[in-house]
Parts: sequence; structure tokens; C-alpha cells
Amino acid sequence: MNKTIHYITYQTFPANTANSIQSISNIKYLVRKGVNVKLFFPKREKQSNDDISVLQNHYDFKEEFHAECLEHKLPFGKVKYFNKLSYLYSHLVWSRRAVKKLLRKHTTPDVFFTRSDWVYYFLSLRNQHVVFECHQLTYLRKLLVNKSIKKDKSKLICLNQAIANDLMIPELYASKIKIVPNGYDEDFFESDYSKEKKSNKKKRVVFVGNLKRFGKSRGLNNIVDIYESESIHERFELIIVGGPNKVAKELKDEIENRKLENSVSVVGQQNRRDALNIVENSDIGVLINEKGNKHSELYTSPLKYYEYLRGKLKVIAVDFPSHRSLMFSDKIIFFNLESRESLINALELSIKNETPFLEEDEIRKLSLEARATTIINFCFFQ
Repeated sequence: MNKTIHYITYQTFPANTANSIQSISNIKYLVRKGVNVKLFFPKREKQSNDDISVLQNHYDFKEEFHAECLEHKLPFGKVKYFNKLSYLYSHLVWSRRAVKKLLRKHTTPDVFFTRSDWVYYFLSLRNQHVVFECHQLTYLRKLLVNKSIKKDKSKLICLNQAIANDLMIPELYASKIKIVPNGYDEDFFESDYSKEKKSNKKKRVVFVGNLKRFGKSRGLNNIVDIYESESIHERFELIIVGGPNKVAKELKDEIENRKLENSVSVVGQQNRRDALNIVENSDIGVLINEKGNKHSELYTSPLKYYEYLRGKLKVIAVDFPSHRSLMFSDKIIFFNLESRESLINALELSIKNETPFLEEDEIRKLSLEARATTIINFCFFQ
């Protein structure tokens, strides 16, 4: 293809976070389609490492691309106090320095791609061809994006329509904005989508993800609670996949103390391939978060949702606007996390119809391979 992308982000690698997995997975598919990608990120954690073999081993991929840690002698990640303030300061300063360094020392690529609003802002000021992928919103981010999008060579990708709407960008710039949802990675699924799904004796309910989000509970105890009902634990089993392992151990101990271990399993942190093997052998996937976080309630586009769909799972989800704005949300069964009856009813409804959510041609459009094609067309040809 002979096109180049410099992917600049304030994330750190390797890491077990969904956002780091999303970035590496997208880069992998861009590389497969012939794009020359160079990844730049801050050396802000002890484990930050730009050795491509380390990244390949951690994220389980074979593609080759240039990865480079940039100096980060700043407080975020090194001080325990004033975390939010140190993040804002460090992100701003690092982004400004990174942009100056890359423009001075590296050949200008066809496109800069970033998940950092500050990188987007500083590259836009210099009238560089830059695309910002926006996953959530803050007041500051709205200001930076609205200033940046006015520059001739600046473009914007939003994960969903809710983010695009809340940015309130003037209609004049609508052609520079693209809605591109998350997607699933076909490499980690063992069976073909058209293959008959094995039927479990009990319907298997699965949650995959971090057991805490932004340092708070995700409401999983509300789901565990309903397994005290005989009608539930005789017909459904629950598997909880995720860490941190300390939190998983605490949850497992609680389940054993309540004598629910015959119906509820906590398997802790798994590598991605093993986690998705569990998904493929399940029947119902859960999207859940507790109230109180604006990102979770309004903007999230969870990677596991697309993985559940690829695994041919029915999906039940806490009734948040963010979940209502997901693709094919009309097929999701919503529940009120604070209502035991609502959750039980969602499980019951999910098993009434045995047909998959989507046809094979629909699910292929949600793959990261398809997403990479959309991004390439938007970056280089629109």
C-alpha cells in the first residue's frame, strides 16, 4: 500500500487493559493491510517496553512494526498523590514534547493517528494530517477537539454516535467525522461462525473483563446474589473471567463462603485466547457496570460486546444509554441492576430464542479486519 501511520498515544505497553489491547489489535490489522505503522508511547511505567518481541509475546501476535518509548520524566505513574492533576499535567507536557521531537527527528508520515487529545491538539496547531480516535469525553477534551477539528487536515473517529453528538461540533465539519465502533479479533476464535454451537446442560452465563472499573465495583455481586435462588442455580451457571487476581480471589472466597461454588466460578485473569475460548463455549454474555461513572453510563463501547456477538452469545446488559447506543442494541436484553426480578427476567428471556443474534455476513462487518479497512479509507482516501 505504501502508506505510513505514526500512532502516538499516552497509553503504556505492555498492559492488560482493554484500551491497550484495542490499540495493538488495530495496529496489527493495519499492518496486515500493508500500512507501515510506527507506534510511539511514553516510558511512564516500570514495565513500559518497546521491544517488539515483548509486545508480540504479551499480546499474542506475529506482525512486525516499529515501536518506540519516548522519555517521560514527569510525575504521572511515579507519584501516589494528586493522581488526576499529575495525569493532566504530565499528559499535556509529554504530548507537546513528543510532537516536537517527532516532527524534528522523524520523516513526516502520511497520517498521524492518536488516542491522545493533547497530541491531536498540538499536531493540529502545526497543520499536520492527524486523526483522533475518541473513546470518552471530558469538558477539556470537548474544547480541544472543537478547536482541532477546524484545522484543514484534522479528522475525528468516534466510537459511537453519542460521543459525536455530545461533542456538538458544527455541521460544517461533519464530513471530517466518522463513527467507527470497536470490533472483535478473529485470530482468537477457534471455531468458524457458521459452526453449530455446542449445547450446555446448564445455560452458561459469562462475564469477561476487569472486576473493577475506575477503582469501583462493577456490580457483579448483584448477579452472584440471584444464584441463591434454586430456579437460577439449577438452570444457569456463571463464569467470571478477569482480574486483578487479588480481587478475583476475594470474590471467589465470598462465593465459597456462601456455598455457591457449584453454580458460580471465578477463574481470574486469563490470557486472551483462553478467555475467548470460555466465551465461545458459553450461551449468555453480561455487560455490567454500576451507576456513577459518566463514561460507563454514556459513552462506553466495550470490546467484549463484539466478542460476545462473535461467540454467538445472547447479551444481557444493564440499562445504560451507552449500551442502548451500541450496534444491534435492539437485540440486547436490558435489565435494571438494582432489581433482582429484572435481572432474572433478562436471563429467562435470553434463552427463549435459540437463534444467534446475527447472520454471518453481519458479524463479519464487526471484525477488526473490517474496522481496519474503514480506518484506512477514512485516513487516506476521504
